[in-house]
Amino acid sequence: MFSTIEKTKEDYDNKIFQTYNQYTVTTKSTLSNVEEAIDFNNFHEGIHLGYILALRKSL
Repeated sequence: MFSTIEKTKEDYDNKIFQTYNQYTVTTKSTLSNVEEAIDFNNFHEGIHLGYILALRKSL
């Protein structure tokens, strides 16, 4: 997992994501650049964490 984070940071610093293609997510929000995509990914992963914590609490 940490290697993925480091590789993403390295690619970002090397401007690999200059040509980002817009993407519309299921909530109809459009991600127009890599910064928005990274922000959305963090939000999305937070949703997963919330579900995991709720499931753990229910056990």
